[in-house]
Amino acid sequence: MKNLITSCLALALLVCLSCGSESSADKPSGNESALAGGAERTNESGGDECGDEGECGSGGDEHEAAALAKDDPAGTYGMGLTLTNATAIGDILANPEKYWDERVLIKGAAVGVCKKRGCWIVVRGEKENESLRVKVTDGEIVFPLSCLGNEVSVEGIFEKLELEVEGQDEPETSWRIRGLGAKI
Repeated sequence: MKNLITSCLALALLVCLSCGSESSADKPSGNESALAGGAERTNESGGDECGDEGECGSGGDEHEAAALAKDDPAGTYGMGLTLTNATAIGDILANPEKYWDERVLIKGAAVGVCKKRGCWIVVRGEKENESLRVKVTDGEIVFPLSCLGNEVSVEGIFEKLELEVEGQDEPETSWRIRGLGAKI
């Protein structure tokens, strides 16, 4: 049993360390929507690194590594859920200013997860091209890699990011949810 736990922790550490540098596959092309808050850089679409925003801190501790390698993702994360009525991801993306700085509950399939620290997931809405990134405080919530493909409910504050892009006069706007609680 001790050898199994040690092997799992070593594997989790290896996975965490593999989420270091960014490749061109992780950067959005000109025709991808900025509304998804970096969702185009998720496991589902070929990338698996942390976002351009430098979202992941340096590697976590043994507790984070174990949580990241958890086989069964079922459970409640963070503060849990306080809202009962979910807002459709498509509705949020269609009118982001309406939901800006509002507490929302979204539901959908987890289609991306941070391989380094479990500090973000991407949740797909009803349509395949609708998704939102959910970013949590590093170490407070760790989404396990095994959550991919599972239905998730996530509650948090819908926030706007404005990223300065070299050579552009206006910042690039991106949206995401600052996750406070989740249930898988």
